[in-house]
Amino acid sequence: MGDRVIFICEFSSFQQRLREIRKKLQVQLRDNDVELIEAALMAASELLENAIKYANSGISFQLIIENDILAISVINKTAEGPELEQFKAYIGKIQQADDLGELYTARLTQLINETHRGPTRLGLIRIAYEGKFELAYRQEGDRFEVTATRGLR
Repeated sequence: MGDRVIFICEFSSFQQRLREIRKKLQVQLRDNDVELIEAALMAASELLENAIKYANSGISFQLIIENDILAISVINKTAEGPELEQFKAYIGKIQQADDLGELYTARLTQLINETHRGPTRLGLIRIAYEGKFELAYRQEGDRFEVTATRGLR
């Protein structure tokens, strides 16, 4: 199967677009098992929520299916700074983890014991551990893209 972009959208109203994206995901993935559909819905929601929380503006969403690979991307405009560097470092930590379950449990324990609250980054681990997605990011100037990919089978 060649490249096939299922849909791309840009938005300003988070709740309206999240519902729209979830419905489109369900329609596009309807021939797949429930576990994959639920994982894709969770990954899309987590990535979009992160973009809403940390992006300056210009958020867009892409769903691409190519050769039995599902790719969910959220692209937004962002500024350089310590939060972005921490975000990138955390994705690197997830990519390099030998045991995502252990990383997930350790992060939960850390959050329980922390008194200072900041970004939890728990959603990123959920995407990788529970959703079985691989995470990657790409930055070009002020454009920042996070992509979650996994096989359809």
